[in-house]
Amino acid sequence: MTPIPAVFGNRRIAGGYGRRPLPDPLDTDVRGFLSALSGPAEFAAAGDGLRENAVLAAQVLAVFGERAASLAVRAKDPAMIRDGLTGTALACALTDDAREVVAPMALLYRAAELIGADPDAEFHAAVRRAGNPQAERALTAFPRRSPADRAPGAMYYFERQDADGFRFVFDDPYAR
Repeated sequence: MTPIPAVFGNRRIAGGYGRRPLPDPLDTDVRGFLSALSGPAEFAAAGDGLRENAVLAAQVLAVFGERAASLAVRAKDPAMIRDGLTGTALACALTDDAREVVAPMALLYRAAELIGADPDAEFHAAVRRAGNPQAERALTAFPRRSPADRAPGAMYYFERQDADGFRFVFDDPYAR
């Protein structure tokens, strides 16, 4: 199995990951780990390896999913969407509440649309790679949502441009 990056077990390293500029070296570390998970056996081994720090690992994976969606649009890279969905599936496998991973799913779904990939096919492929019942339930249910309920705006994310290009940005109207 590919070594587990330190970010999954260290809050100091993981702190502020979502707010870092795109791309960041942590994106490369997490993506390298996830891209090695080519099937259910590797996926299960990764889940076992992350179980000790499951809460932090699920948080990092969810943040990676959000970041991967923006990076995929910037590079028009469907492989980045696949890696983001693999991370999202792994986060679903590590948490008891898949609602914690809905926002990354919305962003990855929209990113697939923006680059001309088939989001439904990408979600189903992630289910097959994971081979995990929790991930399967979450990733199978998400594309069935109404278009309004799976839109990034439903989770307070919006499509923006920053100095480096496209980025999904969280804007909580209740925090103002």
